[in-house]
Amino acid sequence: MKRRKMKNVLIVVTILIVSAIVLAVFLLRPGTSDIEISSQGMSSNEKEQQMEPSQKPIDLGSGLKLTKLSEVTGNFPEDGSDEYVESMLSATFLNEGDKAIQYASVKVTVGDETYSFEFSTLPEEKTVRVFEENKKNLTGVPGAILAEIETIAYFQEELSIYENDLEITISDGVICVKNISEKDINKEISVFYKTVSGDTFIGGITYRFRVPAGLAAGEEYKGIAMHASDQASKVLFITYGE
Repeated sequence: MKRRKMKNVLIVVTILIVSAIVLAVFLLRPGTSDIEISSQGMSSNEKEQQMEPSQKPIDLGSGLKLTKLSEVTGNFPEDGSDEYVESMLSATFLNEGDKAIQYASVKVTVGDETYSFEFSTLPEEKTVRVFEENKKNLTGVPGAILAEIETIAYFQEELSIYENDLEITISDGVICVKNISEKDINKEISVFYKTVSGDTFIGGITYRFRVPAGLAAGEEYKGIAMHASDQASKVLFITYGE
């Protein structure tokens, strides 16, 4: 009986020692204090790089701010391939300027590593989540965050969807454009749209859907649009003959 009690005591002590070791390893893991788990974004497997209070958000000038860095798992949209990537860095930008941004490229440095982000079509007071153009992930122990604009260009005219002339209907994989005006449109019509989740655009890429021959009054054109979704696509602007 004494041997059995002693054996049980040894088992309990061993469990406690192992638990203490595991806890110590977890607490001492490099970078743990700088990264938090978040359920927002592309998947539940997202790690948010916390900026210091003085760096949050980072004002890049020209009305553009970097508000968040996240390491995510999901489909890579930037080249149109939608390739599944286990881990890649994303950056969220806010346009606080008084003009829609047509194109921007931003270089972000975290510690000793540099990351590149590009995006197009960001209206005023809107945010976009962009994915590192080379699909790089956050390597090593997170360090100081620096960011700078490399290139930025603005739309010179206000964006328009010509709602009095055209009716756009989006379903999964299909876009339908109808001329609801009383005039023929004899030029190619281009519909530019982005993926959106809540109030944030997802991906720096802007997709383009073409109506090659224009539309007569009352005519409609329906075509395949691989990245279109009735729940997650938003038309940002339309052009004629460009």
